[in-house]
Amino acid sequence: MNNQNDRATTKVAIYCRVASDNQQDNLGLEVQEYKLLDYAEKKGYKVVYRFKEQASGLTTDREMLKNILNTNLHSISKLIITEQSRISRDWQKAEIFIKNLVEKGIEVEMIELPDYAQMNNLLKIAETLACKKKCKELSKIILKIASFRV
Repeated sequence: MNNQNDRATTKVAIYCRVASDNQQDNLGLEVQEYKLLDYAEKKGYKVVYRFKEQASGLTTDREMLKNILNTNLHSISKLIITEQSRISRDWQKAEIFIKNLVEKGIEVEMIELPDYAQMNNLLKIAETLACKKKCKELSKIILKIASFRV
């Protein structure tokens, strides 16, 4: 199989979350879903689950996150999100959730880099991702961006 065919067989789930109906336009559910579907298509991924909810990001005790953990997701290898705060604004809670997914063999892939304040938190949870190579690449990217912002 060539690389394009291999990627086409990668089955993924996407997850979108907003805190309220008044969420900023660039973070609305429809915008997030569009970005995630567009990203998945460009990567050649097949989206087999879509999870969307309106709920506070201060807790991970939410219906859709429970559904993600309890759903038989053995058919997917990745959960695609826009960025870490969609899971939780509390990086420690996000880390626990991501570790639970990694233990089930599901990698979390974020399509956008967070703002500078979240970069340090992202570095802390990067070690929980399934692939060390991706963690090293992510760390290099974040350090490059941080050096431009100083």
